[in-house]
Amino acid sequence: MKVFPECIPCHVLQASRISDSLSLNDYQKFIFFKDICSILSKTSPDLTPVEMAVLIYDYVKDEFGSDDVLRQEKISGNLMAEKIVNIIKSDKNIKNKNLKFYCLASALGNIIDLGAHDVDLENIEKNFIDKIESSEFLMDDFKKFENKLEESKSMLFILDNCGEAVFDRLLIEKISFAHPHLKITAAVREVPIINDITLTEAYEIKLNEVCETISSGSIYPGTLLEKTSRKFREIYDSSDLIISKGQGNLEGLYDNREERLFFCLTVKCKTVANLLNVEKGCIIFSNFSDLNQSH
Repeated sequence: MKVFPECIPCHVLQASRISDSLSLNDYQKFIFFKDICSILSKTSPDLTPVEMAVLIYDYVKDEFGSDDVLRQEKISGNLMAEKIVNIIKSDKNIKNKNLKFYCLASALGNIIDLGAHDVDLENIEKNFIDKIESSEFLMDDFKKFENKLEESKSMLFILDNCGEAVFDRLLIEKISFAHPHLKITAAVREVPIINDITLTEAYEIKLNEVCETISSGSIYPGTLLEKTSRKFREIYDSSDLIISKGQGNLEGLYDNREERLFFCLTVKCKTVANLLNVEKGCIIFSNFSDLNQSH
């Protein structure tokens, strides 16, 4: 998926969130935004949106020596999600819900995306369980996914952001319980970028105790198959089922869509909404098999 024109102002807004985390004074912010605009002005329209993001974070690392500028936000997102998961696990009326309930939770958790917008963790926590109960997938291939689960021996789950990763872990637990012979592998980012999950946070939320957990080798806030590790690609190619979480992974894998690849996300920008012919803010669980392949 090539970059959209609207990705440029979106990345400037992302840079604004980074500048807040760096606690820059007004003069430093002025220089910071000048540099960011200069970097973005030289980008090629042949880039993907996730490749554009790396340019900003490489600049931050070079100029400010910070290779994990949103680390505290990642920790806060995971802590908030753990509170909700603990409520879900302790509530007798909730914990025995069907698999789709936990998939809805995973998709709704994708709203915790500091690359796309500001995130109000307090408000998310307050309304999250009610929202799961009242939500439905606008594009819904979950039944097809469940049918494929019955005949699958292996599944790859490609994670996206911290916070939502705690709901992903819960979904993986539920899938594993329902299908104990299914080999599940979870893949996270190679290095910190935005608030995406790396092995550091994966171990902190004990994802590795639920399933095999690896780095995809991706330095991007998404998955570009040609720029992942050999181990990841081998698992990707051999898996019977794949769940791609989040908009960044959608942007990287959309051109690779196929029957065994299911995208689970909240649509957070107008350009992706237009691409999929859906409303911004909706949640999706689909392999897009009904979309025109030339779309």
